[in-house]
Amino acid sequence: MLQTKKRATALLAAVGVAAAIGVGGFAYAAFTQERASDAIAAEAEAFENLVVTGAPLDGSLWPGQKTNVTLSIDNKANDTPILITKATHVEVVAKDVKTKDPADADTCAQMLKLADFDSLPAEDAAISSGAVESVTLVNALQLDPAADDKCQGMKFTVKWKVSAKTTYGS
Repeated sequence: MLQTKKRATALLAAVGVAAAIGVGGFAYAAFTQERASDAIAAEAEAFENLVVTGAPLDGSLWPGQKTNVTLSIDNKANDTPILITKATHVEVVAKDVKTKDPADADTCAQMLKLADFDSLPAEDAAISSGAVESVTLVNALQLDPAADDKCQGMKFTVKWKVSAKTTYGS
């Protein structure tokens, strides 16, 4: 019985050593390393300036009349489509208005009501890469109903600031 116990202990010790060195019967060590590449030169594209021009649907207005303004957006300098995200008016001041009596220019400038567009329908505001396309600002310009005779025949300029974002990858 003592012999069997010794053999069992030896067998268990051998199994333990085999388990410790792995199923294959031998152990090995591995060398590892990590290495970064040399600098890889790259650059981001630049969103080139858009060219924006515009015209009102009606060239002259009566008091209370509203009109659409069409903006022409030139995206020829960019090779990515864009989306016009908003169009906000630039304040009209006396120097933007020419009246019969120059003293009336400030009063008549205040009679021009311009709308802001915090968002535009995507189908109307999408401009293809390398293209010139139009965006319509509906009822963007109004001559105030309170405009009086001082503003008859006035000439004026109005402006909208356009915000856009590239849509590459969107």
